[in-house]
Amino acid sequence: MTELNDDVLFYIFQDLYYLITSNSNNEKKYKKSLYFCLFVNKHWCEIMVPILWSYPYKHVYKKESLFNIIISHLSDNSIKFLKDKNIIEANFQKQKLSFKYIKFCRYLNDIHKIFPIRSSNLLKEKIYKLFISECSSIKSLSSEMVCYPILKYPGANISLSNLYELDFKSGRLNDYHELAQICRSIEKIYIDLSRPNITELIEMQKQIKYIYVKEDDNCEKIDQALEKHANSI
Repeated sequence: MTELNDDVLFYIFQDLYYLITSNSNNEKKYKKSLYFCLFVNKHWCEIMVPILWSYPYKHVYKKESLFNIIISHLSDNSIKFLKDKNIIEANFQKQKLSFKYIKFCRYLNDIHKIFPIRSSNLLKEKIYKLFISECSSIKSLSSEMVCYPILKYPGANISLSNLYELDFKSGRLNDYHELAQICRSIEKIYIDLSRPNITELIEMQKQIKYIYVKEDDNCEKIDQALEKHANSI
């Protein structure tokens, strides 16, 4: 029997993933089918893991398990520091990871939900810095993440260069000018309140397809910035 090459398998699995996850009814009925692919053989597992981890929170059954896997990517020194500060349990043991899962993450919309209740800002910053430094191509961010100085984290110019969606509905980014220099591929923007320099970010994008503005004192400037995107919105 002729074996399918990696590229063909990847596209088949990816299409299966989008087919199942794009419909809530399909997702409930066929979600397990995605996981069964992991257990066929090692080769299938290596292809399927990056697809499932592209949107890590979407497929989690136990939030605590996902958190433990993600925090296990931190260095031993970082773990020791968090223990010394009583931020994580003193008896916490890093898991032995089969993959560097964090590098496969693309869609981080809901990633803030993994944290235990009343998690410290220091812990969140450590994890968000991990995502920014290790993820090669982030497509969307949690609105909470933009409240942190993510543009200053190592690797931000690479990991955020292909950002597709940005949500300011409950987050507040400090430097829109710097983000505009890094991101040119944003297609969806959500804005709740007036944001200084947001017009520059809009103007710098190649092709905005959707923008939501609830309340903004700069509506006229935003309208002007959107003129170049008139054919795509």
